[in-house]
Amino acid sequence: MNLKYLFVVLSLSCLLMISSCSGNNDQETIILEESNPPHQVADELDKNVIPEENKKKKSDSANRQVALDIVKLDKNKDLEGGICVDDFNSGSKPNCLGGDLGAFDFMPNDFSQSCLEAYDPGMKMGDSGFSMRLDYDVDSTNPAFNGFWTKLNNFDASHFSKLIFWVKGDQEYGFTDVFKVELKNASGETGKYYIHNVSAEWQMISISLSDFAVINDFSDLVELIFVFEDRIASNKEGTIWVDDIFFVE
Repeated sequence: MNLKYLFVVLSLSCLLMISSCSGNNDQETIILEESNPPHQVADELDKNVIPEENKKKKSDSANRQVALDIVKLDKNKDLEGGICVDDFNSGSKPNCLGGDLGAFDFMPNDFSQSCLEAYDPGMKMGDSGFSMRLDYDVDSTNPAFNGFWTKLNNFDASHFSKLIFWVKGDQEYGFTDVFKVELKNASGETGKYYIHNVSAEWQMISISLSDFAVINDFSDLVELIFVFEDRIASNKEGTIWVDDIFFVE
């Protein structure tokens, strides 16, 4: 009789242990599901940021180290002896000077020409942050130009001698090896400079402010613009990345 009673007790204990283990597994599954909320994807789309896993890998480590050696970025986004216009590392507006930015189209109603901007974490200078990806198309039967603008908020560049930034073309999708840079001041003066020999590797562009010949006053700059033009583009449709825009002494 005692043995029978003992057998019943042991059986009930086993059933209770199995039930307890099953309950714990269900709870762990719920926690794992909640740790990956669906709104994260929506947030990325709202910021117009390209998910990193959908982009090609960044340039080789040697090129990135050369960039860091030359640019010498610090936590305040200032270049040694210079000021950051935008390094795009925040992944959102505004730029480092507090200015707005965006893409523009000469003829918005002509859907055969366009320029789209996006913060890209998959192709950037350095080991973290973003670059600005510009997908342009000036292949139209109408006159076509478009590009990217960033406001300088009346920045005083009179104590600086150069504008520098990094640029790279998309080898797979194609890119133009020439485009225009414009600098504008509050007096309405617009200086222009053409960038040549853009390649599929990151390279630093250095422009002397004196090359923006039309501008007489650099103490009140209002806008910097990158322009893709159908009449000079070596490839009328493609992708260009821009990163780490600075005024330097």
